[in-house]
Parts: sequence; structure tokens; C-alpha cells
Amino acid sequence: MQSRSGSAGPVFVTGASGFLGEHLCRALRAQGTAVRALCRGRAPELVNLGVTLVPGDLTTMDPGDLVSALRKLL
Repeated sequence: MQSRSGSAGPVFVTGASGFLGEHLCRALRAQGTAVRALCRGRAPELVNLGVTLVPGDLTTMDPGDLVSALRKLL
């Protein structure tokens, strides 16, 4: 993913510990993209890739916590 300036920016992935989310994180990290990932549980395989984990669940997470996690991308 590229910003308007053409450089890859950080990406926030929800569902990162699921099948598709993990593969997306792997692909992004292989491209050198910084990734922050929302995970319901422990995800050592993502940590080993250099993904920054944000514990939480979109269905129960306080909206303010989600906004805070997203602001850290900027």
C-alpha cells in the first residue's frame, strides 16, 4: 500500500490472528511495511514477523481505544 507520496505507510490490520489476516500481515511485512495488528489473543507468529500487536476485539472494544490505536499510525 502506498501513500499519495508514493512511500509505503504503516497499516492497521483487524483480525490479524485469523487465516486471512495472518497472511495479509506476512505479505505486508515481506514488502517492508510497518504493521499494527488488532488481535483477540496471543499471536507469537505475528510478533516474530515484527508486527506490533494491539490487544482487542472489534465487537467489544471501546471506540476510544480503537481511535487511540489508529492514531499511533500517524
